Amino acid sequence: MSMTSIAGQSGLRRESTGSGGTLSDCQVAQGPAHSPPGFGADDNFDDADHAAHYLAICELLQRHAGDGSVLDIGCGDGRLYHYLTEHAGMPASCYTGIDICGDAVRLAAARFPEARIGRRDYGAESVASQFDCVIFNDSLHCFADPAMVLDKCIDRNMHACSVLIVAMPEGMHEPVWELLAQRYRLVDERKVRDACGSAWAVQTFKLPGSQRMC
Repeated sequence: MSMTSIAGQSGLRRESTGSGGTLSDCQVAQGPAHSPPGFGADDNFDDADHAAHYLAICELLQRHAGDGSVLDIGCGDGRLYHYLTEHAGMPASCYTGIDICGDAVRLAAARFPEARIGRRDYGAESVASQFDCVIFNDSLHCFADPAMVLDKCIDRNMHACSVLIVAMPEGMHEPVWELLAQRYRLVDERKVRDACGSAWAVQTFKLPGSQRMC
């Protein structure tokens, strides 16, 4: 699939959004998913207990964005970056990852120095580029105002043919899924269960009207 990538170096704009624009403590509480205790050089990122939804994201990226540019919002310790490069063939130069947790970002940057990874509070700052694919992996529901975050994503980080991939535990966060349905067109979905028993929904969206242009 050929797409035009117009992502550049990620810039920031500071905004005054108030308390509704910042991440809640949920982002830090996701430590087991994004920053496993004891993370280090010997950690196995391909641990089968948690692999299924990461592999589903890889499949959907390959199917709908090809080798396009990627913005990973809530990248944590870099686990998804590992899967995208090792299992989806994504070049490191196509990736930008941001996270509010400084410790997780430092770990990710140390392990993957070739990747563009930085500390950003997406609720209060902007990434000044557009991307072929934006991913929220177990992170969208952690924002205090997901609606504002989705509107910002559409306005500033997606072009007409971009895709959005969202992964969240299945059967949870229904208000967030409803927000997505209001703003986007669902084009693909995977429902998977990790070896540890966790069930996930991974959905791919495009902007309304994109079928006429892309």
